Amino acid sequence: MIKTRIHLKTGDSFLCQLEENLQLTKNLQVWEVANNKATDDIKLEIYPDSWLLFELFQFIRDMYGKAITVSSGYRTKAFNDTLPTASKNSLHLELYALDIDIAYKLQPMFIDWVYLFCIKHGRIGGVNRYAKYMHIDIAEDKLGNKKFVIRDYTTGTTSYKDI
Repeated sequence: MIKTRIHLKTGDSFLCQLEENLQLTKNLQVWEVANNKATDDIKLEIYPDSWLLFELFQFIRDMYGKAITVSSGYRTKAFNDTLPTASKNSLHLELYALDIDIAYKLQPMFIDWVYLFCIKHGRIGGVNRYAKYMHIDIAEDKLGNKKFVIRDYTTGTTSYKDI
C-alpha cells in the first residue's frame, strides 16, 4: 500500500492508501509514479491535472506500441531537494511531469506525440531531452512559458512551438 494524498479541484484533499498495482491507465500503475525512494510518509500526491498527465503517458504508450519505463514521477519536496540538478519549482512536485526511459534517437517521434496531445487538450506542455531518457510535462505555463517547450540538454538548445 502507498500512502497517498488526493487533491480535489475544490482545494480540499484527503489521505488514503492505494494498492501499488492499482491501474491509473491501461499501462500505468501507482507504484510507477510514486516517490518510493523518498523518506517522507506520503509517497504520492495526485492533483486534478495529474490525470491528464496519466492520459498523456497512455497516449504515447499506445502510439509507441511497446512498454515504457517511468524513471521519475511524483517527487516530494524533500526528495527533490536531494537531487543536485532538479529545479526547485519542478513540475514533478505536483505530478505534472514524468521522466521516461527513451533512447535519444527515438525522442523526435515522442516529442511530436506530446506536442499533438497538448494541442488536442489546449495545454502548454514541453519535453526535456537527455541522452537516455526524456522529461514530458503538461504544465509549462506554470513556469511562465506561453508555448510548447523543447529543451535539449545534450546540445544545450531550447526551441518553442505554438499551441
